[in-house]
Amino acid sequence: MQKESVPVFIDTETYSDATKRHSLEQLIRQHCPSLFTPFEPPWWLNNGHLQTTYTALAGGKSVPKIQYMRYNIVSFSSDGSENYYFHTYNDFIPNRKLIRLEDGGTLALDLFPQDPSAFPLSTPILVILTGLTGSSNEGYVRVILSKLHTHRAIIINYRGCGGIPLTSPRLYTCGNTDDIRTALAYISNMYPHAPLHGLGFSLGAGIMTRYVAEEGEKSRLRSICCLACPWNMAANNRSLLSTYVGRKVYAPALGANFREMVKQNMEVFQSSSPEIHKAAREVVAIRRITLGQFDDIFTRRVRAYGPQFPFLALDELYEWGSSDHVLSTVRVPALYINADDDPIVSRLPKDGGGSPNVFLHVTSGGGHLGWHTPGYSYLNGFSTRQWTTEPVLEWLKLMATTEVETENGFTPSTIVAGPNGIYHEVDRPDVFWQELDQAKLLMVPTAKQSGTIRGF
Repeated sequence: MQKESVPVFIDTETYSDATKRHSLEQLIRQHCPSLFTPFEPPWWLNNGHLQTTYTALAGGKSVPKIQYMRYNIVSFSSDGSENYYFHTYNDFIPNRKLIRLEDGGTLALDLFPQDPSAFPLSTPILVILTGLTGSSNEGYVRVILSKLHTHRAIIINYRGCGGIPLTSPRLYTCGNTDDIRTALAYISNMYPHAPLHGLGFSLGAGIMTRYVAEEGEKSRLRSICCLACPWNMAANNRSLLSTYVGRKVYAPALGANFREMVKQNMEVFQSSSPEIHKAAREVVAIRRITLGQFDDIFTRRVRAYGPQFPFLALDELYEWGSSDHVLSTVRVPALYINADDDPIVSRLPKDGGGSPNVFLHVTSGGGHLGWHTPGYSYLNGFSTRQWTTEPVLEWLKLMATTEVETENGFTPSTIVAGPNGIYHEVDRPDVFWQELDQAKLLMVPTAKQSGTIRGF
């Protein structure tokens, strides 16, 4: 089954320097042929539950390990003072830097390839957002990077993920885009001549969609490709809880990782407001907490997430943080791939939301971030490969030579350097950062996550 958008005319640079006009649909059909090949699962992964479970438990075991250059981002505390947390650090990562943001929190940027001289400075950059509590080590990330030869790649790890401790009492939500906005500004400042393109998985797909919709012609991303986007969070949460396996397996597994994150970083919450500390204690006390319970007890109540908070009810939070209702304002080429048997995202948009820039493709089968199909090894009948790899790579190659026609062109905000190595956007007081020197990297411990499903 396939859903398609209304075509949009965009400029495509050709090798002859002539400019041809094509619709997004025409370009995708011409340059992404593997997207229209049928997804065919192996006999032993023949439904959405099996595909999803395989991704969670074994999907990345056959994928090569990736070596990254690492840049971490740490934030300022609310009073502007330095907010460091001293821990014993047992796993030194020599290529990881810390960069501080507005509220005292920490992000990490993992750069691929490890050798920065492998590509010219103007080489396109693929910016990746993973699924819930995911990191750059997810199998679905590594399988793309292992075959990526046309782009640099930078993975934005969420707060508390990828071996980063929480350094502020704020986590991240389905609707907040300020972290990715700041990370993209940092990347643009580091590689000012390189075009940025986005690849989002699950929760990261929703956040990336909201970012480009909010930014419009100020978007730093020239295009996005999104796999297993959760779309309407409220509707999909209700659908998940309507089934036995959703209530007893998926929902607790998704909530377990957030509970573990709060538990391991309780000292941060103990030193925060009584309201946040109380909510943190409540979520840790529930051994099999669902994601909805976590968001109801903790996320929707924390004022630090933004002026929209607190929300009166969980559905209000999820409706606000959904991405389906912002599709009409997406101004960059956007390819979405979802599966019709995804047990976590069962409610999909009927079209591209009225945006001429959106192309939605729904496969028959694939589960949630699965799409495992028989591998090429005849010696191992249980080897697999991910069907989505080729469509994603074809899309990235296409977008590297494609520009969107807009009335004023894309005009991201100007970045200004201030004292003490602080950078900020001139018209966005919330978008600013400061790199942390390598010595302070030693103070950051590796966080452990023990949830059943990570990266969704």
